[in-house]
Amino acid sequence: MEEKKLNKKLLIVGIALLVLLAALITAVVIFTSPKAVALRSIKNFTEDIVKRDEVKPIYKTLKGGSVEVSLDKLIEKDGEDEDDLLDGDYYAGKIYFGKNKLMIDNFDSKIGGTKLEGQLYISDDEIYITEENILDGTYGIKFKDLAKDLKDSIFAPDSGSDYEIPEDVFDSIINALESIDEISKVEKDASKTIKKVYKNVIDIVLKNADISSEKTSVRINGEKTKVRCITISIDGKALSNIVMDLYDYLRDSKEISKFLDEYNDLFVAMFGGFYDTDKYDTFKEVYDEFFENYEDFIDNLCDEIEDEFETLDIMISTPKRSSKLLKLEVEMDGESILSLDCGKKGIKKTDSITLEIADTKITYNVTANNRKAFNAKLVLKTPYDDKYTLEVEIDKKADTYKATYTESDDDDYSDKYIIKGKISTKFKKTTMTVDKVTNKYSFYGDDYECTYDVKSTIVIDQKDKMPKREKNYSTLSDITETDIEKWIKKLEKLDDADN
Repeated sequence: MEEKKLNKKLLIVGIALLVLLAALITAVVIFTSPKAVALRSIKNFTEDIVKRDEVKPIYKTLKGGSVEVSLDKLIEKDGEDEDDLLDGDYYAGKIYFGKNKLMIDNFDSKIGGTKLEGQLYISDDEIYITEENILDGTYGIKFKDLAKDLKDSIFAPDSGSDYEIPEDVFDSIINALESIDEISKVEKDASKTIKKVYKNVIDIVLKNADISSEKTSVRINGEKTKVRCITISIDGKALSNIVMDLYDYLRDSKEISKFLDEYNDLFVAMFGGFYDTDKYDTFKEVYDEFFENYEDFIDNLCDEIEDEFETLDIMISTPKRSSKLLKLEVEMDGESILSLDCGKKGIKKTDSITLEIADTKITYNVTANNRKAFNAKLVLKTPYDDKYTLEVEIDKKADTYKATYTESDDDDYSDKYIIKGKISTKFKKTTMTVDKVTNKYSFYGDDYECTYDVKSTIVIDQKDKMPKREKNYSTLSDITETDIEKWIKKLEKLDDADN
């Protein structure tokens, strides 16, 4: 009896181990299949590019930091002559970045002798501007209240003001705005729907494509490197099937149908002016008829594709045991149309990146990146022998930098700008100045040089909390004809001063 129980336990354990082993094997096959590796390599590339040392500070700043800029002096020196290009004007302000919002704060400038100061705030929910000298107050819009405010404003057709909007145009605007309460929910649902549709579209493409993998050698940064190369090939027959499958999917997609049905009123308000609303009860009917009308066109297109389309090959090179993208190549009928070389270390750590699209070539090289210095060079060459170069040299010990931008061609033409200043980074805050700009211009042996003395400061803070927004401000319904006439007069004075 005990022996039977023991054998039963062993059998159960054995079955469990077999199931576990099968699951592990399945996972390995799925996650190391050419399809999975290809998709992960592209995903990893997009995530790693923002983690580069020179990109990460900018990316973090745009996610929740700030940039403060000031310009107080710009004097042009051409030989013995000097010209104050600002003529007493100045510019200053600070831009804060947040999730789905942006604020320009402490804007303090003099333009054409007229002083301007204030704040601008933009978000998904509202926009307002504060300005003391032209507007003399704070004016804004809450998007959810915009339709009501517009109806109560001097822009309404029955307001009797000189600024009435024509009734047909006004009605179209109101119809769209009255659906604005749904926008936030629409965005979330649209995002979910797009993700599902995108996944299905990718599956359709990969299902019809021929995907293979091999261990081979390719040239990366000019040197032969052993890689795993995944090739996605799409010939005329495959592309014809992809187009037809995409047509069938978009026509019959349950995700799209559900989305169109749920927000029918919004789509009618937005697009009702472009079709006969008496003929169609719902926007989904318009969508369905569109696909019905183009069925023959798609059939003929697929026939043409199958007969005439050349083979498209996409080659993704990765290390043998990871999905890090080292090189991406796209060929049409054996001819290269795109090549992205990310170096042996991948996009995150490489010192050399090369992108070639048709006959245009972009190269980026980092020649120094340590405690003492950072030096990098970006070069773009066009098929017409034009060359654009941006070179940055930072001396971290001396806290100085030099940036050089050059345009040139093979006709003895060269236009170069050299910018010099100070730079330092402390606690993820970078402060840099622009002290001197030199322009050197050469054309058919004639050389010219002009120097600008500059007083400008730029402060980049990777993490800086946005100030509290203004909650009380005037809206569209508060604006009077007198207000608009007053603003126009002040802007005309500003324009006259500039001229």
